[in-house]
Amino acid sequence: MFNKRQLLIDIAKDLAIMITVIVIASFVVASFSKHIIMIGNALIEKKKLSLVLEKRGELLAGLKHDFAIVGEGDQHIKEAFPPSDDILSFITILDNLASQTAIEQTYSFGVPIPAPGVGNAIPLLTLDYSITAKGNINTFIGYLKGFEKLPYFSGISSVMISGSGDRGWEDNIQATMQARVYTTPSK
Repeated sequence: MFNKRQLLIDIAKDLAIMITVIVIASFVVASFSKHIIMIGNALIEKKKLSLVLEKRGELLAGLKHDFAIVGEGDQHIKEAFPPSDDILSFITILDNLASQTAIEQTYSFGVPIPAPGVGNAIPLLTLDYSITAKGNINTFIGYLKGFEKLPYFSGISSVMISGSGDRGWEDNIQATMQARVYTTPSK
C-alpha cells in the first residue's frame, strides 16, 4: 500500500539519488573545466612561444641581410685607423689627393694623444695636423670633396681661406686647415 511513510522514503531515496548525481556531475564538470583551462593555458603558452620563435626568425633573417650588406665593412673600419707610428699611407693618400686636384699643399703633424671619450673599449689616439693648400677656389672645392672620401677617420675642424690677385678667390687662394685623424696605438 501507499502510505505517507512510504511516500517520504521514496522521496528521500529520489532526493539522495538526485543529490548524488548532482555531486558527481559537479565533480565531473569541475575536473573537465580544470582540464580545459590547463589545455587553454598550454595553447596560449605554445602560441606565445610560436610568436617568439617567429620574431627570432625574423630577427635572424634581418641580421643575415644586414651582415650581407656590411660584408667586408668591418675590415674597412679596421683599415680606417692607421697605426700612430706609421701614418705614411695616410700621407700618401693626402699627397695623391693634392696631385689629383692640382693643389699645392704642405702639412705638419702633432703628437698622438689618447682619444677623448672612447674609454678602454676601443683604444684610439688622435693625431692633430694642419694643411696649407694653394690653388684656386675650384681646385680647392675638388680637394675638399676628395678629402670627404678619404678611407680614414679624419676630419677638418677649421678652415681659413685668403685670396690674392685681381679676381680674389677665383684666382689664387691659400687655405689653412686644422684637422684630426684617429689612429690606433703602435703595437
